[in-house]
Amino acid sequence: TGISYNTNNDLGEQNAPGGLFALPGTALGASRIGGISQAVTDKLFIYQFQESFVPPLETEITPTTLPAVIPPEGGSYFYNLRVTNIAPNPVSFDAWVYIVAPDGEIIPALMPRALSLESGVTIVRTRRRDIPSNAMPGVYVAGLYVGIAPNVVFAYDTTRFTKLSVGESFEKTSSSSILTPFTTELQQNYPNPFNPSTTIRYQLREAGAVELVVYNTLGQQVALLVNEYQAAGAHQAVWDARDQNGRSLPSGIYLYRLRSGEFVKSHKMLLAR
Repeated sequence: TGISYNTNNDLGEQNAPGGLFALPGTALGASRIGGISQAVTDKLFIYQFQESFVPPLETEITPTTLPAVIPPEGGSYFYNLRVTNIAPNPVSFDAWVYIVAPDGEIIPALMPRALSLESGVTIVRTRRRDIPSNAMPGVYVAGLYVGIAPNVVFAYDTTRFTKLSVGESFEKTSSSSILTPFTTELQQNYPNPFNPSTTIRYQLREAGAVELVVYNTLGQQVALLVNEYQAAGAHQAVWDARDQNGRSLPSGIYLYRLRSGEFVKSHKMLLAR
């Protein structure tokens, strides 16, 4: 037997001995049921069922001026944030901004802010990020995320800006992304942030055993992408954000590590569903 719980009340009616658990409530939210003994009501073995609902929100992040280029001596990157509630009802959510550096470092640019928008309302904000002269040159990815911080993402949008190195003009193609055949190297995944898949490229100076592993932030292995002997040259692996059992993984920060001989290198990547 058990107890049925209505989402609008703390305690519902008893079920008949041997009967089914009833969930008469229809409101969005959590419902709890319990009971394991015949003809005895109790609150043992509580289970919770959470309605899956993703509010329809539109997001946009754009630079205020183009081209979005930071000179070698550093400067300020100004960007616009826009969020629109296209749901028929008010929606409460968190909004935050990450910037992913060329080496994969994830930089919080705007800590989560709790917001609430009425139906059809748009909020627009302009923000500034100061980029120092000693910041790594290359392409940065700025992303606006809305959801339940930090791991539940309802919607997101990204944009890019470039930090130039000394003596580099905007028209010049950066050589930092070109792999020389004389070294073993691991590149930053692309795209990053990503959903639903991303590509990891690497270069092997010489043939040998190669292992490419994905870890979560707890250091637990979640995926083994490569574990074989490979020839020298350029290679790549695609990760579809699933674990070793084929289950989809939640949004968040993951690390991937390449090991080949004495070479070991890791990068961070951001999955945003």
